[in-house]
Amino acid sequence: MKNSSLKNDDSLIKAMQTGDERAFRLIYDKYLSFLYHLTFRSTRQVHLSEEIVQDVFVRLWNKRDTLSPQGSLKAYLWKSCRHRIFDYWKKEAKRLAVEQEASYHRPLTSVETENTILFTE
Repeated sequence: MKNSSLKNDDSLIKAMQTGDERAFRLIYDKYLSFLYHLTFRSTRQVHLSEEIVQDVFVRLWNKRDTLSPQGSLKAYLWKSCRHRIFDYWKKEAKRLAVEQEASYHRPLTSVETENTILFTE
């Protein structure tokens, strides 16, 4: 496909759906920075933000055959990132709850036992 026909997102999506890796690369280059910065603002973690954005682009490529974003591609990609962020925070909250519950049930060390006795007296 000629570069001149790959100007807007609709034509990029159509080209990508036919397996055009160049169209995918143009989408990637166009939205990578935008998605990374918004994701980083939500997570404040470089590695996690990179991982989320990478996952969104991998899924975009893998599901290109069935892709039919309602509205703009930019909004679709950001919504996908937001879902991954929410999934991460849900898993993190669950992990912290399990960790906190486990800490309530662990045996006290001798120092903690002594401190507990001293503070209750």
